[in-house]
Amino acid sequence: MQRLQIILLLILASSLLFAQENEWTPINNGLENLQVYTIVGNPEDPDILFAGAEDGLYRSDNGGERWQNIYGGLPVSATWVSDDGRTILVARSGGSRSDGIWVSHNGGDDFGERPLVWFLWPTAIAVDPETLNISSADR
Repeated sequence: MQRLQIILLLILASSLLFAQENEWTPINNGLENLQVYTIVGNPEDPDILFAGAEDGLYRSDNGGERWQNIYGGLPVSATWVSDDGRTILVARSGGSRSDGIWVSHNGGDDFGERPLVWFLWPTAIAVDPETLNISSADR
């Protein structure tokens, strides 16, 4: 049985707050003193969250109670997660050859050796899941 939760996440400079039933709770253990640009949940598992921050992509497997950097080095300004939670796209930007849209086909465990699409300073990702066709050969 799936559980339905209505939550609100608020990003403030170097803090994340979670609101449920009118009570705000910090959820930044592992993200302290970092600028967070984006938060995306895994549609298959509401406890899995991804946060794009100034120094990489972070993952929480427990609803935001603890965060771990899984893809560091450059700021992650945008993140997209597929319906099954396996394909993840991130926009990395630092003004280098590592900028661009990177793809993981295994839930964020590996993002390959080169970007799916290279361009400087990407800031957003828009995906039509009906026409998305990214194979593992693209990574």
